[in-house]
Amino acid sequence: YSYFLFSLPYSLARLTGLTEYGALQAVIIFFNAFAFFAMYWFLRRVLLLDILISNVIATVFAFSNVLAVNMGHMQFLSIAFLPFLTGMLFRFMAVLRVRPNYAFIYGSVFFIVFPLLAFTSFYTAWFYALYLLVMLAVLILIQCLRREWDFFARVLVTIKVSRSLLISILMVGLLASIPFLITYGPTYLQRGGFVPDDILISTITHAL
Repeated sequence: YSYFLFSLPYSLARLTGLTEYGALQAVIIFFNAFAFFAMYWFLRRVLLLDILISNVIATVFAFSNVLAVNMGHMQFLSIAFLPFLTGMLFRFMAVLRVRPNYAFIYGSVFFIVFPLLAFTSFYTAWFYALYLLVMLAVLILIQCLRREWDFFARVLVTIKVSRSLLISILMVGLLASIPFLITYGPTYLQRGGFVPDDILISTITHAL
């Protein structure tokens, strides 16, 4: 783990004169607060849920038991970025055809933050990507069961019409992924891949 995203507020806290432990506590408080506001924004502004429901869910998320069970693993603070990333993805899909400039911003932010998340805490990003793929598979399955074949036609038309925009966003993501690829690429090749037991251990840990 590089702890890159954590190092930014930590460095700022140290510059203000805080000790190592004081700066660490400031980072924990900052990311707990960020987790709350990110989840609240996603629920309230993106999904348009009720204020009370948004507050309750955001509070529970900010004080996730992942952090309580794994107090020695600060990288799990990175879950604070997940509602923010999901919100960017939702906003991107909502405005892709109608407001391409905004779609470029939302898509670029997603593809910049996600590689930084992977660079900071690989397993958090790995499980998040797996979750997105599973949700995509479920969506495709539902559309097939409903025989909504026009859904796939609309997706293909959208991709065709917005291909220049999508390529631009992917290029931004590729550039943002360079630090992650340089860091993890050689290790991956040296090990010949990731050991399945490592993934299973992390799955059990996340599920506690």
